[in-house]
Amino acid sequence: MLGDTIAAISTPFGKGGIAVIRVSGCKAKEICSKVFRPRSGGEPVHARALYGDILAGGRVIDDGMCTFFESPHSFTGEDTAELSCHGGVVVTAMVLQSVIAAGARQAQAGEFTRRAFLNGKLSLTEAEGVAELLEAKTETAAELSSSSARGRLSHELGEISAEILALTASLFAYIDYPDEDMEDLSDEELARRIDALSERTRRLADSYRTGKAITEGVPAMIVGRPNVGKSSLFNSILGENKAIVTDISGTTRDIIEYPARAGRILLRLCDTAGVRETPADEIERRGIELVRQRLQNGEVSLVFALFDGSRELSEDDRTIIRVLKASGAEVVAAVTKSDLDRVLDLQEIERAFGKPIFISHKDSESIGRLLAAAERLFTDEKLNPSEDAFVTNARQKGELDRLSDLFSEAKTALESGQKDIMLIMLEKALTVVEETDGRGADERIVNEIFSHFCVGK
Repeated sequence: MLGDTIAAISTPFGKGGIAVIRVSGCKAKEICSKVFRPRSGGEPVHARALYGDILAGGRVIDDGMCTFFESPHSFTGEDTAELSCHGGVVVTAMVLQSVIAAGARQAQAGEFTRRAFLNGKLSLTEAEGVAELLEAKTETAAELSSSSARGRLSHELGEISAEILALTASLFAYIDYPDEDMEDLSDEELARRIDALSERTRRLADSYRTGKAITEGVPAMIVGRPNVGKSSLFNSILGENKAIVTDISGTTRDIIEYPARAGRILLRLCDTAGVRETPADEIERRGIELVRQRLQNGEVSLVFALFDGSRELSEDDRTIIRVLKASGAEVVAAVTKSDLDRVLDLQEIERAFGKPIFISHKDSESIGRLLAAAERLFTDEKLNPSEDAFVTNARQKGELDRLSDLFSEAKTALESGQKDIMLIMLEKALTVVEETDGRGADERIVNEIFSHFCVGK
């Protein structure tokens, strides 16, 4: 497969100003000479864009640009060419077919980035950063993914790997030549450096909560009894009317979901049916049951629990408090209709969730305070997405948790005087670091990662 020359349309499908057809492989230059004729004559030159005619079957079908990159100085590490033509659907397809007829084959999803990984141009964590950058839904997510793509996480893992290697080398010398007068680390120094590695790994693993909230988003739900202001809050957070708002209890029957910003994080926000013990009909009952199921199944990480400040706490409110406390979700309690005289007694709410935030859909600052409270629950304010190394997916987090366990076992072995066991744990830890960054990753993991890329990337 790596011996093939591949091609794909790298720009989105549809009509646009230009389209780009990417070609990569040992025949890239030869193929370009068959489908592109520079107006100035000659042939493609490394890192230069040439203007000329694009050919199909020997006839000109468009004019455009060809940019050629010689191996290994390209994204994939192979000879690579990019043909830029006018962005019509038909002409773009014709250019791709011309390239394939000249000797290329259609690229598979993610194959260009996979080749960059296999040719040592990207680590696995950098490749994952590229994928997350393509999927970024907020500016912060783009910053974070871009830092991964630039290799911050890979650099951090490289330093951890180098430290483990230094410790294993010292232990090998001690175990293999116990009677020799060789410099080796004291037990105190070994313990200190293992502790430092554990702390560094833990900080990286802990960044996953923030990284996940920024890149994947937080499943969030607005919960409250009927007519408490759920749909008004939903619309206020989104900045547009997505949910129907009326004075009639039970207007919302189903779960409505949209993405929403909360500072640096993304919320996958749901408006829901009002929770009450006596639904008006079967449709409303099913809507309430859906809310309970999502909470009980752990599908929701954050709940905005709303309570009407202009009314006394009801049995429906108490039911909601019990359900939310049992759900395991983070809860931000809010008292709605803060522009009206307050009747609500806050004691039971404060015992369950702490001090609530007073909001009104007429007061944008109160909505901002609510969203800021949600952001604080899922982010570490000390972490900077554009500068710090972040863990952004479950695979990376799982590997770092394994690494932490191995460091703990190595420390235990040291304390019991079993340096040979400590060495085994550190060797395993080195393997885990290599797997995390892709140097020793299982092929099934690699295949799974690149299967989520689009064709042309």
